Amino acid sequence: MLLSRKTCEPPFLKALSWLLMKPLLKVAFTLIAAVALPSAFATPDPVGAAPEKPAQAETKPLPAPADVLERYAKAIGGKEAFKKHSSQHATGTVQIPAQGINGKMEIFAARPNKLIMKSTVPGVGELNTGFNGKVGWMSTALTGPMLLQGKMLDQVATQADFDQSLHDPADYKTIQILGLEQFNGEDCYKLRLIHRTGFDSTEYFSAETGLQRGFITTQESPLGPVTTTT
Repeated sequence: MLLSRKTCEPPFLKALSWLLMKPLLKVAFTLIAAVALPSAFATPDPVGAAPEKPAQAETKPLPAPADVLERYAKAIGGKEAFKKHSSQHATGTVQIPAQGINGKMEIFAARPNKLIMKSTVPGVGELNTGFNGKVGWMSTALTGPMLLQGKMLDQVATQADFDQSLHDPADYKTIQILGLEQFNGEDCYKLRLIHRTGFDSTEYFSAETGLQRGFITTQESPLGPVTTTT
């Protein structure tokens, strides 16, 4: 599954926009895969190349995970610049090449923790989800309208946090660096992050630029757990 985004922002704001959209895309991929591509439960179709063989052993020690995340924040303009933004709007496309499916997506987010995601996928229809700071909901052709509860609600609430992608250490039970690996043809530091709500993700940050190159996460959906690589 592929997802791209379009904006009319200048380059600097595009970098900030992508930082914000990363956690939202985790939610979006899970919901679309769950409804539009049931086979994704067994063999998800990744956006980028899956993690490749580990790079050769480094002669120098790995950086501290906090240093990797701090470098990432600086690479996209700095935390203070990011925190000046109060809302976000992005449009993009959803592609499932194996099925020849091309759809559209629109995402709205606002401080402190509100979001709405709207997707239209041919043959499936509209897939909508939202969180207003307290209540999470979903509406799809498969499930009809439903309130989110349990793990699904925790996931959407966690990722609706406008500053979630800044990785505040106070929000995480575990931040661990697992090594240096090739991800989509680039040497990346591999980090495992477990949010205080239990949301578990593996994220890849370029050793050269500090930018995030992708992530792997497993989330609950109406049809069970879904693992996606973005």
